[in-house]
Amino acid sequence: MNVVLQGLEHHFWRGTESGWLGCYDFAGETWAGDGSVHKCAMGAGSVCLQRPGCSLIVRVDREEEGVSSLRPELAAIARTLQATPEESDLLYLCDSEASLNKMSRMGSGPRTMLAWDANADIMISIIECVRARVLRGARTFMIKIKVHRGEPLNEKAKPKLRTLDNYHWNVISGQHSPKG
Repeated sequence: MNVVLQGLEHHFWRGTESGWLGCYDFAGETWAGDGSVHKCAMGAGSVCLQRPGCSLIVRVDREEEGVSSLRPELAAIARTLQATPEESDLLYLCDSEASLNKMSRMGSGPRTMLAWDANADIMISIIECVRARVLRGARTFMIKIKVHRGEPLNEKAKPKLRTLDNYHWNVISGQHSPKG
């Protein structure tokens, strides 16, 4: 599904939740991401409005510890931050309130220690990317959108878990890499 902001489609896309929020007019890069769990496998995906051919997917490992939708949602955010130039403003559309709440608590008190966080590997990657963006003067906006409302970028970002069998989240590099 492609977003075409010309002709009759222009009015349709402007009527979506993202359209009403002005996301399609953002001067920087507009991304949407999503994470999912299917048959004990976790995957994350994200897409960029300004780069229609840019679709990132990653298989998120550590399923043996138990699966949760929070980990792949955070992986989608981390992968998007890694793929966006540090000097570019970023608008990220996310349907996971839990992941946005987790991000909003970064560095906000004693309960945010990563030592006890099951997703510390991904959170460290997010923190490092956001820090680098701040140092370069780039703005990062995280927008909560409603789930299952047909938001085109969010729907396009849904990872196809069957295509991720050969990939996993690499804790050391913070990026996806082939299983080996």
